[in-house]
Amino acid sequence: MTGVVPIRKNAPERGLVINGDLRTFDVAQFLQFLASSRVTGTFWAWSQPHGLYMSFEQGKIVAVMQSDEDLEHAENEDDLMSRAGQLVSLLMTWSEGQFGFSELKAAVSKPDCARVEVERVLLNAAWLLDETSRGMAG
Repeated sequence: MTGVVPIRKNAPERGLVINGDLRTFDVAQFLQFLASSRVTGTFWAWSQPHGLYMSFEQGKIVAVMQSDEDLEHAENEDDLMSRAGQLVSLLMTWSEGQFGFSELKAAVSKPDCARVEVERVLLNAAWLLDETSRGMAG
């Protein structure tokens, strides 16, 4: 992936960190990479004045938040899917900013917490963007 720089931190508890510029990567492709790699950790993206975080567990999204919210687990899969779709559709509109992934967890999941597949979130985000553009055109 062009523009994605893997960096191994010296402190082992920090884990693998990948960071880069939003202008040089495809959001959907990077999230699919995280899912297919079955990673556990936190994805973050920042574009002034917005920031967002997504907590992954074995390649599935378990929690999401914007920078001005508290990170919470959704009560159910539908709530998590809706919120994750909203944030990813917002992220897909950003033309500049920074992103990263760390094996540090932003949230510790409970055994019964909701988990959603990245592919489903991406489809939901694409649908939301399409509906938004239709609303603007009509």
